Formats: sequence, C-alpha cells, structure tokens
Amino acid sequence: MATEDGNGLKQRVLTARNRLAGSLSPWHWLAPLGAFYVPFLVAPIATIFVLSLFTWTSPADFRFVGLAHYRSLLGGDILYVALRNTAAYTLGNTVLTVGGGLALALIIQGAYRRVRALLQTAYLLPYAIMPVGVGLIWALMYHPQIGAVNEVIDTLGIDANPLWLGDTALVLPAIVLAGAWQSVGFYTVIWLVGLASIDPTYHEAARIDGAGPVSRFRYITLPLLKPIGLFLVVISLITSLRIFGLVWIMTRGGPGRASEVMVTWMYRTAFIENNLGRAAAIGVILFGITLAVSFVLIRAFGITEDS
Repeated sequence: MATEDGNGLKQRVLTARNRLAGSLSPWHWLAPLGAFYVPFLVAPIATIFVLSLFTWTSPADFRFVGLAHYRSLLGGDILYVALRNTAAYTLGNTVLTVGGGLALALIIQGAYRRVRALLQTAYLLPYAIMPVGVGLIWALMYHPQIGAVNEVIDTLGIDANPLWLGDTALVLPAIVLAGAWQSVGFYTVIWLVGLASIDPTYHEAARIDGAGPVSRFRYITLPLLKPIGLFLVVISLITSLRIFGLVWIMTRGGPGRASEVMVTWMYRTAFIENNLGRAAAIGVILFGITLAVSFVLIRAFGITEDS
C-alpha cells in the first residue's frame, strides 16, 4: 500500500511538472539567457550608441550633437586610412594563420612520434603569451641596431638595415608577421583535430588505386577539411578586425598613420584626445562592420548549425 501511494505521488508530481513545462512559452526558457545577455551585451552596445550622439570632452562639456560625429568621421580621411590598415592586417593575418596552421599541422602529423610531441609543445608557446608580451618581443626583434631580424639579414650577407617599424611600407607586414607568429598555434591545433578525424581507409584506398600524395591531399584531405577551414577563416577575420594590443605596443599606429587600425584610433580618440563621444561613434562603426562581415561570411560560406 505504501509502495502504491509512493508511486502515485511520483506520478502526480511528474504530471504536474509536464503540465507546467507545456504551459511555458519559449520566451520563459530564454529568460535565463536574456538575464546574462541584456546587462553584459545589449546594454553596453546601446550605451555606446547613445554616447556617440553626444560630445563629451570634459565633465562640463556634455552636449547632444546627433549624428555630427558620424558626419565628421565619414567626411575625414582617417576613417578610410584606419579601415584600409585594418583590412590589410585582417587579410594578411588570416592567410598566414589559417594557411600556415594547415602547413604546420601537416608537418607535425607526418613527423616521428617523439618529434611530434616536441613540436606540439613548441608551437603552442607563443599563443600562451599576452599580446603585450608579443609586442615587446617583436619590437625588440625588429630593432634596427640590436634586433635579431636585422642580425639574420646581415649574417646572410644582405647589405640592408631596414627600419621595420619606422618604414611606412614595412610596418604593417612586420605587425602581421608578429600577430601570425602568436596565433598560428591555435589554428594548428584545430587543423590537427580535423586531420585526425579523417578515416585512414580513404587514403589507403586511394594509395592502392595509384594516387600520389598531392592527389590524395587535393581530392581527399582538402574536401574533408572544408568545414573546419571555413570555421577558421571566419574566426580569424572577426578576431583580426579587433586587433589592438599588438599594434599599440609596437607602433601606437605610427609612423604617422601607417599602422593605425580602427581600435587604436578609437583608443587614441577616447583617452588621448579625451573625446569619448567621437570614440563611441568609431566603436559603433567598427561594430557594424564586424556584424556585416560576420553575416556575409556565414551566408557566403553556408555555415549552419548542422555544418
């Protein structure tokens, strides 16, 4: 009797729970997620947009100016210089990190087991360093008198002493190389996971049919790695658009504006020129560009939840 009463009570509790779950709309289940996103994502974005409509250079100077900041930015030259530099860094960094990561993954996969363990430790070390540390390391390596890069050039017998961070034509490629050196380890890890997921019987069957290494890589490895490759391209593009610490430590946007990117320009406007409203407008433009790029990439590459 006690067992029947216990089973009956359990059944009534389950029935009441299912009835409650069925009566709740999807918005009720999204409420906990909204409780996190609203104060930490939606509210800051809305605040920055509202701030961009005001001029705020001092506590006493806080005035509504509407879209004046946006008109000023679009009518000036610095926005287009910063956009061009940001695009150049983003493209260069994506090519080196995604392509270089794949090359390293193939080398590591084909190495002997003991060498593989050493390489897996070595390529991840730069990724563990903060961008400030990476900037200091590479600023020293690019030093025209005591830098390791120019020492290597001299050792090779090349009569040149380039100012890597002082030449407007060299500064962006130098920063791109430093950024790729730091990030390529992360992309290598993802590529290695993708390579390990490929069924070896595909390669064995192709080898029996007479396919060489290049053909197996082109017709088996690359197609199977396509979803991972698209994911890495999207991640690299989005993260590169927000580059700041490395550029600021190495050049502060110089020489002139040769390495000025969107975030360094925003930082300079906010904390050096003390124009928070204008800096907020720069941030809104960067947010819009990042959102648009993300949307275009997802649509163009056909990235869905299933893929």
